[in-house]
Amino acid sequence: MPEDIKICENSAEFEEFQPLICSKTGLSYGTTIHFDMNGVADIPGTDRTLGTASLWINADYWSVYHDGQLKFDSETIDRDRMQSFDSLFSGKRFLRLADHGDSDQLLIIFDGMEIEIDKPEDEVYDLLTFYLPNGEIYYYSDALYKSHEIDEERRSLWENKLAIWAGIIYERAKYKDQNRNFMGKPDTPYFIDERG
Repeated sequence: MPEDIKICENSAEFEEFQPLICSKTGLSYGTTIHFDMNGVADIPGTDRTLGTASLWINADYWSVYHDGQLKFDSETIDRDRMQSFDSLFSGKRFLRLADHGDSDQLLIIFDGMEIEIDKPEDEVYDLLTFYLPNGEIYYYSDALYKSHEIDEERRSLWENKLAIWAGIIYERAKYKDQNRNFMGKPDTPYFIDERG
C-alpha cells in the first residue's frame, strides 16, 4: 500500500482549484464543522449531494475570527448559531492553511476570516480533512499530508465534468471550423432548411 505524502507547502497543492469559494457550512456532530466550496453536486442514482470541495474541521477546539474579532468557537457553537455562521462564511474565498511549526495552533485562512485550531500536545488525530474536486484527500494531524486514498464519488463527478467540458470545447472548435469554411462564400447558407 502506498504511503501518504507529507506536504511542506500547501498553497501549490490547492492552486489548481482556486478560487475555492465557500457556498455552504454545516455542523455535523459535536464540534465538527464543514465548509462546502464551489457549490454542491448531485450524486447520480441517489438523493444525496456532495460539496464539490469540502473542508472539515474535526478538532475539539477552534475559534473563528472576522477582521480580528472573535465570532464563534467550539465551546459555544450549536445548530441555532449555524445560520449566522453560514452567513459569515458565504461567498468567502479559501486562501490557505498556515502552520507555524512550533506554534500550538493551525490556521485556516479565508478572505477576512481566520480559524484558529488548537493542536493537542499529547494526541495525534486528524484535526482537519480537505476533499478536493478531483477526489484527492488532504488531512492535518501532526503536519499536512496527502492521502493515498481517493474519494471515489468526487473523482467520478470530476471526471464526468471534465468529459462534459471536453465535449463543449470540441463542439465550439467544430462550430468555429464550420464558420471558417463558410467565410467568403455568401451563397452558402449557414443551415439548410430541409422542409424545402
